[in-house]
Amino acid sequence: MKEGECSPEAEAGDPTIRPGAMKLLYANLTFPPGGTPRANLTVAVANGTGGVAVCSAVVSAVPIAFPCLNASNTVSDVFYSAPTLTEPDGVQLNLGTVCHFPSLGAANTIQVVVAVVPGEVVPGGAVRVRADLDLAQGAASGRVSSQVLTLVVASAAANASAGNATDSTTTATPTLTAQPNLTAPGAVPAAGIGEPFWMPFNLSLPALEVFNLTLTVAGAHDATRVAVEPIAVRMAYRGRNLQCVGQGDLNASLVYHRDVNPTQVDSLTLPLGFVRNPAFTLFRGDHQDEDDVVTIEVLFRLTDHPMNHQDTVLPITFGFQVDSGQAATSVTQGVKVARDGQEDPKFFLNVTIPKWDSAKTPFLRFDELELEVELGHTWDSRGEPENVTLAFHLPPFVDYVQVVADNGTVPAAVSRDDATLTLFWPYIVWDEGTIRLSIRLQVDPKNKRGYGAGPGHAVIPFQLAGGMVRRFGIPGWGTYPSGASNRVALVEPGMVVFGVDADDCFENLGVGDPVRIPDCQLSASSAISVDFGPSKARYVRGVSDPTKAWIPELRVGPYRHWLQVDFGALARVTQVILDVPVGYRKVLRYQLLASINGQSWTPTEEGIVTVSASETYPHSRNLTYPLKTRFVRVVILETEATGNDKLAFGMTADFYGCKVANILLPAELSVCSYNPDTRVTNVEVAGNRHFVVDEHQDIAFVCDTEPTEDAVLCYVSQPGGASPWRILPLHVHAVTGWDAATGRTYFLDEQEHSVVYSVDGGLTFSPDEYAQAASGSSFQTSILVPGVGKDDFVPEKLGNWEASFDGLSHSGHMALRWTRCCSA
Repeated sequence: MKEGECSPEAEAGDPTIRPGAMKLLYANLTFPPGGTPRANLTVAVANGTGGVAVCSAVVSAVPIAFPCLNASNTVSDVFYSAPTLTEPDGVQLNLGTVCHFPSLGAANTIQVVVAVVPGEVVPGGAVRVRADLDLAQGAASGRVSSQVLTLVVASAAANASAGNATDSTTTATPTLTAQPNLTAPGAVPAAGIGEPFWMPFNLSLPALEVFNLTLTVAGAHDATRVAVEPIAVRMAYRGRNLQCVGQGDLNASLVYHRDVNPTQVDSLTLPLGFVRNPAFTLFRGDHQDEDDVVTIEVLFRLTDHPMNHQDTVLPITFGFQVDSGQAATSVTQGVKVARDGQEDPKFFLNVTIPKWDSAKTPFLRFDELELEVELGHTWDSRGEPENVTLAFHLPPFVDYVQVVADNGTVPAAVSRDDATLTLFWPYIVWDEGTIRLSIRLQVDPKNKRGYGAGPGHAVIPFQLAGGMVRRFGIPGWGTYPSGASNRVALVEPGMVVFGVDADDCFENLGVGDPVRIPDCQLSASSAISVDFGPSKARYVRGVSDPTKAWIPELRVGPYRHWLQVDFGALARVTQVILDVPVGYRKVLRYQLLASINGQSWTPTEEGIVTVSASETYPHSRNLTYPLKTRFVRVVILETEATGNDKLAFGMTADFYGCKVANILLPAELSVCSYNPDTRVTNVEVAGNRHFVVDEHQDIAFVCDTEPTEDAVLCYVSQPGGASPWRILPLHVHAVTGWDAATGRTYFLDEQEHSVVYSVDGGLTFSPDEYAQAASGSSFQTSILVPGVGKDDFVPEKLGNWEASFDGLSHSGHMALRWTRCCSA
């Protein structure tokens, strides 16, 4: 006989295996007489591919001829041949010293039972199990026997015909008892809020029975939240007959149920599959009750549920089900709430604006931005707050649009008042994880900052707060929280800051549209005729029509022609366009004046604008200093020199910006009531250049605009056109005519109310009835001298005096020129 031999064989001589059903293998060990070797048996899957768990090895029969071997003291250890395996695929059994004395008995075979459990899938449909026997005698050691047994997975038909030989459920019912760890069964342990604790329960299985077993665990809960949350399981103890129960990673096969709250586990299901009690120790004769028991421990956590008050006993339910069609059996174990007054909620909160953080480019009006929000419990949070609010205090120029993303189990309820955007959650539990939201905002859609406000910063403070359930009877605390309010700040208040800028407005203000800006809202210092009045100053893009332009009277010297626009409301003016139609002088320098009331005028910060002589019209200027005004005047300071006076000045204009406020007018007034009349040089004498001659005395009376005095001044010549000319009293505003029958010259004051006459060249004045005199056939009305170009001028003659384009002459000799009156 060899030094030792191992002969493996399958249970009942049948090498077929069925998925999930335990299979027993018998290793028959024989040893020669004499000698006292130390023996070690290794049984492992030879394929190295997994699919079969090798979970226990037990000495089941020891003949009396082997007095040194005590079966009860033998120990088996499972092992994994590869780190990727989830269940052991080998076992080692240390037999200790084996001594064979044939004189004590004829039987010479030691029997070892090895339990294997095939998985649901066995690679290749077969598995080779190798049994190796190693002996050590003194300093010598070595393998004396190595045998391989091939097990074959039964076909589906064979499985069906095999019935319930070794893997079906019987009518025997396992018993389930719950007990606290390290205490007597039924004792109620205490646990703190948020502190994990293990709760054990024992499962005993009757001998020689097979069960398709599923375990269940459920914690206390109400309709919306979990009070006691199961987390994980572990196998704490296996009896000597149940070493194959729950092998591998139990948590990998756990089923987590979230039927009460989507974020919280309210129950666990652990499918153990087919479990069998082969009763090794019962047949061996050293059976103890704990050989048929496994202890499974479940990890629980008490949440900060509203019903988890101090000393409240909460139920935990353990159960099992044999086959899916049978009713479940359960037992209940209590756990007592033990609070310490330190169950404070602790949160993290991150609020960012990625678009601003990455580019630092200020947001303009109407731009949209997104607040990225992350919030949740920190790892050391021990409270679960209720009525949680996240409040953003928005500046008046930032509007809420919508929440575009929210991964919360229960989406936040959004409310908005004038200043605060509030997100609300009824509660946030630990298992909620990180809540991520994206909140879309819009910058200044209602122009609260105002056009041209320039760059600045928007500050959005925020605060996260929640309520705590008030607890009573806490040792050392009594009531907690003890203050008047149970609301607490969950994080320190914070803020986000980002840049904003006010892009200016460049909308057309309507000068080109007579509906938006009626003719009465356009006025000017003068016009050569009604056909070229300020209403003709409307700029039309792409049109340069010489017949459609404002043309003031042609003047030389320090005259200041101006065009005035009344926008009818307070406007922000950001751009001016001036165009000079073909055939007119170009503007070289101009200035903008602004007025709120049309009476008081202020030079603008834009200063005097110089237009290059080489610039192509239309001229467009974006104002460096936009105006906030109702009235604007374009004052012409200089036009191009042409070398002669034949070329008149003509212009059209347009303005861009936006209306910023309405102006309320009295019911009896219209917008047009606020605008001055334009002097039309060929319509009436008042305010325009005109003259009349007293033919009896051969003297001329001339009235003309005096730009430096901003008034109309009237003069009288010496007889025969001699110099000097004498200025008439300042109250004289116009000379209306001369009556040859009476020799009287008639005058008007500035308000055109009073009429006086003079017969001595304006040295004395007397009142008179003007209408009667003017109706007579001997009355000579004053002659207008329009400010037109030289080619368009028609000379006018009274007596010895003649008005030409250049001035007033007497008997062919120039008496005065149309400059600053009055010198020849």
